[in-house]
Amino acid sequence: MNFKIKTVVLEKGADKYSFAKRAVEQLQSSGPVRVDEALPVQRSDDFDLDKGTLRLLSFPGELLKPCPGTREYLCCGYQILNIGTNCPMDCSYCILQAYFNQPCLRVFVNVEQQLEAIGRALHLSGARIFRIGTGEFTDSLALDPIVKWTQVLPSFVAEHENVV
Repeated sequence: MNFKIKTVVLEKGADKYSFAKRAVEQLQSSGPVRVDEALPVQRSDDFDLDKGTLRLLSFPGELLKPCPGTREYLCCGYQILNIGTNCPMDCSYCILQAYFNQPCLRVFVNVEQQLEAIGRALHLSGARIFRIGTGEFTDSLALDPIVKWTQVLPSFVAEHENVV
């Protein structure tokens, strides 16, 4: 890894999720900064992303959503499993450098709990094939050594014949 997480912010209720526990354990930090409610995060005008802070929080909405696509193109039906936002790397070509208005890395730690409902929806969709990805809003492979998404997500996909 070419990046260093210096601060872990654990939002209220996030510590009960296994993804949060794994991340805190993996980083072996002196302890996360605990906050009782979501702190307002404002991005500065100079586009300075705080890639040294990892916020662990429970996402209140649905994590699986259709890709917003582009108006000029035919939609391919891609679905986004929103597991976090921003990226710890500084790739000059990447749109994530300017896309979000939160200055730090965010990981949604309640992914596992939402997989059951997502699985039911996939099952009820019959023969429809779903293309699902996790790399639209974050680089899920870059953060995987910390969060360990690959310990959960591949087996979930393998359980569903209509998911790639």
